[in-house]
Amino acid sequence: MFRATVFVFLLCLLGCSDASSSADQEVGPNGEPPKALQLIYQKQFVAEEKNYVLAFGFIHAFLVERQFSVKYSRCFDDVLDVRKRGKGFTCLALQAEQGPPTKTYVRVKVEEVLFNQLDGNNRLSFSVEIYVLDGYVKNGKGALLVDGFTTDVETELVSLYKGR
Repeated sequence: MFRATVFVFLLCLLGCSDASSSADQEVGPNGEPPKALQLIYQKQFVAEEKNYVLAFGFIHAFLVERQFSVKYSRCFDDVLDVRKRGKGFTCLALQAEQGPPTKTYVRVKVEEVLFNQLDGNNRLSFSVEIYVLDGYVKNGKGALLVDGFTTDVETELVSLYKGR
């Protein structure tokens, strides 16, 4: 009986050995990354207006393939609605997470929308951020995710703006 009690106690201890609580792994109400996760990738991209949806399509396909739960906010539609965009238009367009509790979190922020430009250089800039648990940094899962994103998506995103 004593051995069984000790065994159950050790199992509970091992199961609860994660350094962060599940509350620290929840995404904030405004898309803030979970406190227990750390930023391992951040890059800004520019896409021509005609490639806006295509850019998000590349990101979406990558995330779905890796079994992320993907959510789009109203921001995604607001980018196309000139009445909703003012100066300094910035918003969170896409959020994706693996969990619960969240172990990996990806978000895409629209930084600037420059459509209807007189010179025809219609574009938007957006950033991609990837956050993972510390354990995923240590065991290499975070690096594998970033390598996959760099290989499969980043090269496609870079090609969506030719510049003028």
